[in-house]
Amino acid sequence: MAETASKDDVRLSRRQKFYNAYADYPLSFQQYLVQQFFPVAVLATGAMLGAALLFPQVFFGWTLALLVGLWAWGLLGAVAYPVYAYERRGKTIDKDMHLFVTRIGAMSTEDVSRQSLRDILGQMKDYRELSKEVEKIYKLTVEWNVALPQACRLVAERTPSDLMSDFLYRLGHAVESGETAEEFFAIEQKVSLELYSNKYNAALRGLLTLSDLYQALIISVAFLLTFLFMAPLFTAQGISAMLVGGLSIFIALELFFYIMVRYMLPDEQLWYDGKLKSESQRAINRWFVVGAAVSVALFGLSAFVLFDRFPTLEFFLAVSLSGFLIPGLEVYRQDRAIRNRESMYPAFMRSLGASSEATGRTGIDALKKLSQHKFGRLTKNIEDLYKRSATRIDRKTAWEYFGAETGSDIIAKFSEMFEDGTRTGGNPRKIAKVISDNFLALVSLRRLRYQEAGRLVGTMYGLGAVLVAVLYMSLFLVQGFQELFRGVPSIPGFAFLAILRSGPVDLVAMNLAILAVVVVHAAVTGLVAKASDGGHKYGAISHFVLVLWIAAGASLVTQYVMQAVF
Repeated sequence: MAETASKDDVRLSRRQKFYNAYADYPLSFQQYLVQQFFPVAVLATGAMLGAALLFPQVFFGWTLALLVGLWAWGLLGAVAYPVYAYERRGKTIDKDMHLFVTRIGAMSTEDVSRQSLRDILGQMKDYRELSKEVEKIYKLTVEWNVALPQACRLVAERTPSDLMSDFLYRLGHAVESGETAEEFFAIEQKVSLELYSNKYNAALRGLLTLSDLYQALIISVAFLLTFLFMAPLFTAQGISAMLVGGLSIFIALELFFYIMVRYMLPDEQLWYDGKLKSESQRAINRWFVVGAAVSVALFGLSAFVLFDRFPTLEFFLAVSLSGFLIPGLEVYRQDRAIRNRESMYPAFMRSLGASSEATGRTGIDALKKLSQHKFGRLTKNIEDLYKRSATRIDRKTAWEYFGAETGSDIIAKFSEMFEDGTRTGGNPRKIAKVISDNFLALVSLRRLRYQEAGRLVGTMYGLGAVLVAVLYMSLFLVQGFQELFRGVPSIPGFAFLAILRSGPVDLVAMNLAILAVVVVHAAVTGLVAKASDGGHKYGAISHFVLVLWIAAGASLVTQYVMQAVF
């Protein structure tokens, strides 16, 4: 059974959260043990024993202890998985709290009764895990006739989010004390915005620290790979196994960096990704098909006609995939258009709110006046919104199309807030002010994020060039030493000369290792670029191709320099 907080401390302790995590899990504790934990434990134990018995030459001493530790860590993770799922739900709720409070505040600009507030809570269905918590309050009040303050407290005692819990406790107290919804949510918006801004800025500062650490580790791994390239000259041993180990370390580092970027930054997206598809999105999809067709043609030309003319494998891969730059250019153009619309949206909202209050609650006359003014890239969308609204067929759908055609995720969400608030009888000027103020704050934070994202992607571009230059320098040094000592005869007492002259150098493996490093780094650069700025998925592909071209250029420059030296 879930535990509740004490009267003196509304925050749940760790022990209480632990119990609540298992109570919140879809399966009961006994079912979880039988259906999930024990099967995982049996498989993990079998895998550990099989590895130890089949490979005794590998797992002995400290390696065997490491294997046992990994097994124990896996079992501990299986036991604690419901707690992880519970905490993950809490983080998801925290991410949506600001938009939730803004929306419910926009719908509460006039005095509303407890029943109306309850109905407003029942409409909050677009906020993932947070909607489930609000739905619990709605069901308690409607189906079980629990008073709204008590329902808020009951849910607050069991929600995995501390932010949500604090908010519900304050909401319950405000309803009991008779505070109006307008006053309460006006204060809550400032509180939630302040908390969100602090977390956002802390995440950007953490990203800066993570970037510095990543640069240092990548340079260290580059020197490790350089040492592995040159190892055959001094050890007379093959490098295939060592290269696999070095590449595994490099791949693990790149993936760890990407996961940390995803974990640290708020889960936001620039592009609208709802049920409606705009013309710009369809155009990008068409350009992607064109780019894919061009890349197929370039691959055939490169593989069967021009392959021998490419100085390095990086050039072959970069030319073959260059067609995907076509949708990337369209995505870049639309990104700039979306950001321009977002910069004009607060001014449009303020003007619309003031005009709607003066001309009437329908807002059609206000839209007609505003459609004659210039709002940058947003002007065309305002004109289309007015034309659809003037038909008086479906005002809600007209606003949905407006949000979808702007291409901006937050414009679509805030426009839905304005439409919901005015449709339920709210004051358009007050609603527009709430939306405008919160939108401006979010856009300001996003501009900081775009700056950090640009700096981070630029750093990864530079590291791609550095990696290729360092590795190709090592490759040419190995070739140079072999050619230099090839004609040196064997001298008694100087056996190392024979190693330098005929060491087990595998140039093919080295070239493939460099190509693998470039491909992995380019792929992670694209993923990090999308995660850091919330851009379109096709934009990640264009970053991938651009890093390939940077690597190809760096390989060519390094080749010319080293040939001049040797």
